[in-house]
Parts: sequence; structure tokens; C-alpha cells
Amino acid sequence: EPVWITGEVGAGAVWLARAIHDQDAQSGPFVRRDCEAGRPVILADGRGTLLLCSPERLSVEHQEALLAQLQRTDLRHLEGLRTVTPAPRVIAWSATSLPVLVRTGRILPGLAQALGRVQVTVPPLRAQRESIDTFARAILEQIAADEGLALRRLKPEAAAALRQYSWPGNLTELHSL
Repeated sequence: EPVWITGEVGAGAVWLARAIHDQDAQSGPFVRRDCEAGRPVILADGRGTLLLCSPERLSVEHQEALLAQLQRTDLRHLEGLRTVTPAPRVIAWSATSLPVLVRTGRILPGLAQALGRVQVTVPPLRAQRESIDTFARAILEQIAADEGLALRRLKPEAAAALRQYSWPGNLTELHSL
């Protein structure tokens, strides 16, 4: 099902989309696409996940074209030997909730319905202070694995300082730090 993720910039929407994608080991590529008013979105045939960032920025014409693509059903190969899935899994992210975008006319209601079958809100990091240690540990583990380094742990004083900070840049800022 298409998933709509609402959350502040840097709050973890891309990481969540990647985690959803990674649940299917045979899912194909993960492609991130920043939507722009002058660029249409074309859903390629095949597997994988397409993350649409801020689809409300698409023009009305491009929103209509995207909706038409999302509404296609499975296509039968000419010889009838196999069924081709017309598009990858689609996940959309916006800093604005889907109901607000529909109410303000920034996204077509039909497209909102097609993209928002499953809706998830990612809270900002400052609203998850009890989880900051867990996030920091996961980020350290990822960096250590990527760089081939021994895993380092945060000192209790450092962890306490992280919990006290306001995190305007959310998880992206924590990862940079």
C-alpha cells in the first residue's frame, strides 16, 4: 500500500521510508525524488520503492498524471505468460499533513486518497527525548559499521547533554553531530 509520512524536515521520514523498503529483501532499488512544479513524476515499471518528497509541489497537471499512473492495475504480458506490476511501491513525505494539504487545495483529493492509504506521523526529535539515547546508539552503530571502526559508546554526561538539547535539525542534526 502507498504510505504517506508527515513530519518535520530531518525528523526521520527518509529513514522510515528506507526501513519500509528494506522489509522486502527482493524489493529492488530505493529511489528518492524531490518533487518540483515543472517536473512530472513517471513511475517506472518494476520493483523497488519510490520516495516522493513534497508531492504537493507538483502542478495540478502533474498531480493528475501521477494519479492516473497510480490507478493503473496490473498489466498482462502480450502472450499472457506473466503479469507485470506497473509501478514500484510509492511512499510520499511532506512536512504538512495530508488533510491540511487537501483542505488548502495544495493536493488533489484523489491523489491524496491514492497516496495516503497508510498514514504515519513522525514526531520531531525534541518530542522523543526518552529515545535520544537509542537513536544516538543506532547512529553510532551505523557509522562504525560503515567506516569499519570499533563501536564507541557515549559517556553518561554526553548522553545527558544530548537529551537537554532542543534538536531543531532533528535526526539529521543528531547524525551530523
